[in-house]
Amino acid sequence: MQFVEANGAKIPSIGLGTWELRGRTCARIVEQALKLGYRHIDTAQVYENEREVGDGLRASGLKRDEVFVTTKVWTTLVELKREGLIRHIGVSNFTVAQLERIGAIAPVATLQPPYSLLARQIEDTTLPYCRQHGIGVIAYSPMASGLLTGAMSAERVSRLPADDWRSRDRRFHEPQLGANLELARRLGEIGKRHGVSAGSVAVAWVLRQPGICGAIVGFRHPAQVDEIVGAASIDLHAAEVAELEGGWSGRRDTIAR
Repeated sequence: MQFVEANGAKIPSIGLGTWELRGRTCARIVEQALKLGYRHIDTAQVYENEREVGDGLRASGLKRDEVFVTTKVWTTLVELKREGLIRHIGVSNFTVAQLERIGAIAPVATLQPPYSLLARQIEDTTLPYCRQHGIGVIAYSPMASGLLTGAMSAERVSRLPADDWRSRDRRFHEPQLGANLELARRLGEIGKRHGVSAGSVAVAWVLRQPGICGAIVGFRHPAQVDEIVGAASIDLHAAEVAELEGGWSGRRDTIAR
């Protein structure tokens, strides 16, 4: 696993996101991820799985200081840092204006925004600001909520249950869906050249962008965990990057998650 320095924080390049994980499945996936080499686990109080994340950490046999655990409780983090109970403060989904406000209260080590080939809004102002101020950017949803994994299809999208928020996301509906699945196909073709999956290439593209320190990936089943762990070592050629970026015109689109 590769690491990147940002504002004093040593950040693993790929982290495990636990947003959709609950109960024993959460603990099992965390345990397996750590045993496979992941050293960054992302959780939050509102995910209601911090106890299970802890169970997985204990089961892995690793010590607490061997793992970079991120959570989200905002102003409480300032108090905890003053007490020496946490090492660094990070924020999620903050605008530049919000980063400036909190920066006056306490130094921010990392920002978590959505970023992928289908969501590049942060390139205009957020990424330049973070590079200028030494804030590490840890991208979440680098595979665009499953669209860029290579496992999604129009048929599968049509069968998404009503309680799946993606069924209401315009990226999963025409006219965007067809173009997005075509991008996933190109990712898959490039992945074949490197012996990896389309999702791994999507994550590798995110990690090669200036200012990006890491990417948070999510899984629903333990068997999926080992697929992405090597994405940081994929060396995309300039022609492959141009192939991925050249035909895409959705930079200003917004995303739900």
